[in-house]
Amino acid sequence: MNKSFQISIDTGGTFTDCIATDNFGTEYRTKILSNSTLRGEVISTISENKFYIKQSWQLKRDILTDYLFLMLGHTFEAKVVHFDVENSVLEIDDNLPPEFNNQVFSFALTANEEAPILGARLITETGLHEKFPEISMRIGSTKGTNALLELKGAKTAFIVTKGFKDLLIIGNQARPDIFALNIIRPEPLHEIVVEVDEQVDYEGNIIKKINDELIGDTIQLLKNQGIESIAICLKNAYRNNIHEKILQRIFSKHFKFVNFSTELSAQIKFVNRAETTVVNAYLSPIISNYLQKIKDKLPNQDLKVM
Repeated sequence: MNKSFQISIDTGGTFTDCIATDNFGTEYRTKILSNSTLRGEVISTISENKFYIKQSWQLKRDILTDYLFLMLGHTFEAKVVHFDVENSVLEIDDNLPPEFNNQVFSFALTANEEAPILGARLITETGLHEKFPEISMRIGSTKGTNALLELKGAKTAFIVTKGFKDLLIIGNQARPDIFALNIIRPEPLHEIVVEVDEQVDYEGNIIKKINDELIGDTIQLLKNQGIESIAICLKNAYRNNIHEKILQRIFSKHFKFVNFSTELSAQIKFVNRAETTVVNAYLSPIISNYLQKIKDKLPNQDLKVM
């Protein structure tokens, strides 16, 4: 019977924890760096491209062929030719710089894959040119949280009703110190604001329709600015979101990531709707690209994400 695996992975900012069971009931555990590198230390050289190493990868067979070998603190790079598991001997396809012969130094190995894929390779002992066994994978990730905290989201355009371009800068006036004279506000997540001349009243009646012809120039402007994601939030759309839907349909022809507020959170509060929409737009490309890279390596496998 072929092995199949159920793998649960928790990816944090620094470490990724993996726990798995196979269909025979065997349990597996591994902990790796979330930057998807394996760290080791060269302790003595056998030749210019072969050396004894200190490592804690717990591999039972060589799966490291063609991994990139990076010397930490140095620009030298090479590819792994072979890893002798029993003797902890690593061979690479290039000679070390002469000054590092017979020197102790640290290195990293990477295949530039996402951490869950590296974890799955270690657990299932699957090399880069080998097909994964059947896998059911569950991932919990702080990818979005980290991108938000580090302000490393996508370039986002905020599309809002004319007259409200500063909505998210003004916010709701909440501040940690109500007596502070020098109020320091965080920079908005969006890169650019586009005001749309439309009006819907508090009962949902359309007072001013959108002029579709003006949107074309806006789309070209956003493309020139390198915008990746669109956040649409219009006043009183919670009562009637027809204009948000029109804009979503137009922008979706030109941008992959288009978010509109009433699809995400159809609540009355304008600021809250706008904040939710912009954050979702800011993170959508990051999360989508992350998951796509994992799915590309695990085609037709069972993958669920929290």
